[in-house]
Amino acid sequence: MPQKCILVTGSSGFVGQHLLRRLNGSNHRIVAVDKEQPPTFIDEVHYHTIDLSNRPIIDELIADTSPDMIFHLAAQTSVSVSSREPIQDIQDNVTASVSLIQSAVHFSIPRIVFTSTGGAMYGDSSEVPFSESTSVNPQSIYGVSKLAVEHYLRVLTYGTETAVSVVRPGNIYGPEQNHLGEAGVIAIFGARMLSDENVTVFGDGNDTRDYIYVDDVVNILMAAGEKAPDTCLAGTGIETSTNQIFALLASAIGYGQQPIHAPARAGDVRRSALDSDKAGKVWGWTPTTPLSEGIAKTVAWLKTQQ
Repeated sequence: MPQKCILVTGSSGFVGQHLLRRLNGSNHRIVAVDKEQPPTFIDEVHYHTIDLSNRPIIDELIADTSPDMIFHLAAQTSVSVSSREPIQDIQDNVTASVSLIQSAVHFSIPRIVFTSTGGAMYGDSSEVPFSESTSVNPQSIYGVSKLAVEHYLRVLTYGTETAVSVVRPGNIYGPEQNHLGEAGVIAIFGARMLSDENVTVFGDGNDTRDYIYVDDVVNILMAAGEKAPDTCLAGTGIETSTNQIFALLASAIGYGQQPIHAPARAGDVRRSALDSDKAGKVWGWTPTTPLSEGIAKTVAWLKTQQ
């Protein structure tokens, strides 16, 4: 296969780092873009510290590198942060994305793969598990911003040479996820348990999510770039409650304390699980990592951070 140039936005983030390592073995030229420095560098990757909202700089980069594909992962990913700071969320997730899309269309980039959301795309009135035919009804500013970018992608690329694939993942977890922020309950709970600190559960803990391991997400992103453009959910189809996550982690770590309960957070849906049958049919993708295995790998990594 001829060498291609692949540009990854959000390359310093959790999923971005995993995707870079996968791409690094593909013999393609990899360009990494983030407004933050990466925690670690890969020698063969070309890094650029850029805010995507800076259209002239993005234009210059794309003109210089001529990417064959853009994996657009850059985002503010916390539902609670989006509720507190909606304007900032719009700037980070919508304004920056529109700038990138316009640049990609201007330079006729063949493919954009956008990482949207499945967990925050649907509302409490929708039947679980959600599928691509479920009416979208985001309950948070974060979910609204992701849906807005999907619409901008559709409109701005219509009739152009730029094709689009959209991946809507569930709640992504795994090694290297930030355990100091407000998103990523497995990483946050695990790190606090390992430090023998109190763990806070928002609400009664019976809310459910579809937890998808980061390697499975990287696999579907790769498929979304290689196969026919489409929009697909990426989840396991399994509902797991916050209380179940707490119990699984406590058992794996040997944590003996009970959780502290706080009021439920605005924008959080009550139940979530994703039907990924379409991804299997159009992209040949299915998740392969059981939650117990993914938690064990995540805990093992968290122990190295203590």
